[in-house]
Amino acid sequence: MILDITDASTDQEHIEMIIYSNPKVPDRTNYILNHDNDNPVKDLINMGKRLESIGVDFLAMPCITGHFFYNELVKTFKIPMINMIDETVSYLYNNNIHSIGLMATEGTIKSKILQNKLKEYNIRTILPKQKMQLKIMELIYNEIKANKEIDYEKFFMVSNHLKENGAEVVLLGCTELSLIKRNVEIGPGFLDMLEVLAKKSIEVCGGKIKRSYNSLI
Repeated sequence: MILDITDASTDQEHIEMIIYSNPKVPDRTNYILNHDNDNPVKDLINMGKRLESIGVDFLAMPCITGHFFYNELVKTFKIPMINMIDETVSYLYNNNIHSIGLMATEGTIKSKILQNKLKEYNIRTILPKQKMQLKIMELIYNEIKANKEIDYEKFFMVSNHLKENGAEVVLLGCTELSLIKRNVEIGPGFLDMLEVLAKKSIEVCGGKIKRSYNSLI
C-alpha cells in the first residue's frame, strides 16, 4: 500500500521500510474481551524495541485493535509512534465528516478507542446491530484471517446497514477489511484506516503522495 500511494518514478524516491511481521503476537481482541493472561503488550514492546535498535525513525502499527495499548507502548520507546486513531479522526474532522459507521472487531468496539476520540471532535459513531457485528467478525476471523473464501455480500450488507442508519462515511476499522477494498470495487463513502496510516508514514519520512490519494474518501 505504501508503494502504491508513494509518488515515485525511481527506487530511490521511495521511503526506507523495515517490516517486522510477527504472527505469534496474542490476539488483541481476545485479550480485551476476556482479560486472560495472554497479554500482547510484551510482544508488541519487544517488536518496537528491536526496530528501534535497528535505527528506524518512526514506528507504525497496522493493527487498529492494537492501539488499545498505544499509551502503554509509546512510553517504552525513544522514537515516535504514529497514532492511527488520532490521524484518522483528524482526517475525518478536516474533511467535515459528522457521522461515521464503524466496521471493526468486537475488541475495538468494546474498547471504545475510536468512539471516544470521535466524540472529542463531535463526530457521531454509528455501530452495527449485533447480528451485523457478527457478520463482520465472521468476515475478519472465519474468512480473511483463516485464508478462506470471502463472502463479500456480508461486507455490503453491513456497510449498507450503516449508511441507511445515517453514516456519511463507513470506517474500515480493521486492517483485514483493507483487503476487501483491495480485492473488489466498493465505491465511494468509505475510509480505510490503513490508507491513513500508510499516507502518514510516507509524509513523516519525507516521501511524496500521489495526487490520486489527496482524498482517501
